[in-house]
Amino acid sequence: MFERIHRNLLLLFTMLIGLVFVTACSKTSTDSPPPLPSSSKSIISFICYKTDNTFLANDIIGIIDNDTIRLLFPNGTPLNNIIPTIVISGVSINPINRSSQNFTGVIHYTITAQDQTTKNYFVSAKTLQSDTKDITSFVFKTANNPSLTADINGTIFADSIAVTVPFGTNLSNLIPTITINGINISPASLIPQNFNNTVLYTVTAQNGSSKIYKVSVATENIDATVYVGSVHTVQGNTGYIYALNATTGTLKWKYILSNNQISSIEFSNGVIFTGMLNKITAIDTITKNIKWQYTTGGSIHSTPTISNGIVYANSDDGYLYAVNAVNGNFIWKYQQGPISSGGNYSSPTVSNGVVYIGSMDGYIHAVNAATGVIIWKRITLNTQGTQSSPSVVNNVLYIGIPFSLFALNATDGSIKWSYNTNSFDMASCPTVVNGTVYIGSSSGKIFAINADNGTLKWSYSTGIDVHASPIIKDGILYVGQYAVNGKLYAIDAVTGTLRWIYQGNDLYFGSPVVFNGNVYIGDRGKYISLDAISGNIKWQFTTTNPQENFISSPTVVDVIGNVHYSSVSGSKD
Repeated sequence: MFERIHRNLLLLFTMLIGLVFVTACSKTSTDSPPPLPSSSKSIISFICYKTDNTFLANDIIGIIDNDTIRLLFPNGTPLNNIIPTIVISGVSINPINRSSQNFTGVIHYTITAQDQTTKNYFVSAKTLQSDTKDITSFVFKTANNPSLTADINGTIFADSIAVTVPFGTNLSNLIPTITINGINISPASLIPQNFNNTVLYTVTAQNGSSKIYKVSVATENIDATVYVGSVHTVQGNTGYIYALNATTGTLKWKYILSNNQISSIEFSNGVIFTGMLNKITAIDTITKNIKWQYTTGGSIHSTPTISNGIVYANSDDGYLYAVNAVNGNFIWKYQQGPISSGGNYSSPTVSNGVVYIGSMDGYIHAVNAATGVIIWKRITLNTQGTQSSPSVVNNVLYIGIPFSLFALNATDGSIKWSYNTNSFDMASCPTVVNGTVYIGSSSGKIFAINADNGTLKWSYSTGIDVHASPIIKDGILYVGQYAVNGKLYAIDAVTGTLRWIYQGNDLYFGSPVVFNGNVYIGDRGKYISLDAISGNIKWQFTTTNPQENFISSPTVVDVIGNVHYSSVSGSKD
């Protein structure tokens, strides 16, 4: 029994030893190796907080896309000094978190993981592009528009601009000064524009969007004005320049002259141009004062002509003058031959850069408008010269000379044809309309001549001298006689048949102007408006002295600034 107990104890001991061994072996075989270093390396968030960047109104959160991050800031945000707050997975970031960076270019960030692997991120920033596209000011400045006496500001609406300029302003070549909120405007500021029609301006924003402004320019809304000069030989050769309401005939204003007003009136950019004795004279119609005068060597009977900012005037001293229309400064003068007799009444006509004049030196002259250098001259076949003013149409010059109407090649002065009028005095200026040349004569006849070949279409006899120049409007010819108690005629321009006669009380040396169904003409002691169809008087303006008469031709300026000249004008259409 003892042996059996001993044997069981030995077995138990053996089992315990085995269990200890097994347990020891089992514990050794199940131990884990130390964990590997992490490879995680990413930017989890990239935020520019307004607390770190005081110029921001709100926090800016970066948009993370793989290895790129995009930041979008408000328009105008300075990008050169921005502090981002960056949350990462990894052990480090370079550049470091919350370090100021210049984001005007792409910033390269490197994230390092525990296992020392790296990942690059590319962070770019930009500002929102503005959609602002506004015109903030629109001004016609006197510095760029010498015809204006003050700066004119436009009124800006949502998508349009309205500008009102003084009555009579030439709208065809105004220069605006424009300021904008945006990156571009087309047409650009300081570029001349023709504002007779609406001009469209397009403003472009930073984001590429655009806005169109319609700019409308109008002259002051007042009635059309008739400008005319008078003479009064009885009382010390005193005359006036009158500005009359074209609708009612009421006096707007008058300017007293120290001498007779014989030269007809031209008008440009709110200024009257005329001859006053021996002075080329500019009178501002706004201030009613003389703007400037240029003194020539003789009386100025011819009508001044304005072209490209230059005033051209033919003087009795035998010179053709060119002066600056803005300030009266001398530009050049061209000497004709000796004046034989009488006044140099022929008015300059400008066409294609050439000034054409008739002259009492016996020649017709063509002169370079810019330099005053002669291009050609042609003798009139009569040493008495001519008082007729030339008309130039389709490169053909038409002019009256003693006994004839001539058509010359405007380029070289060669004769194309001539028509014998059998009238010594051909002071009337030809008017060319629809292929027909119309001209009066000292024989009292009015001629209608084919402009191409010089053949007669018709003639009408008034019986008394016609020195005035015909004007054609709506198929009717209007012209007056040069005689005491002369008559004004309205004749069908196609057939030569009489429409009506107005019995006047003056010498009609000047030409009428026809505008808006009215015929404007001076009569002794009064100025009148006749109905263009019937010849009936619509209104008359009575002068202070009944002996005052009107030798010069009028000019009418309508409510939008268009100028309507008589046929004697070298500035006429």
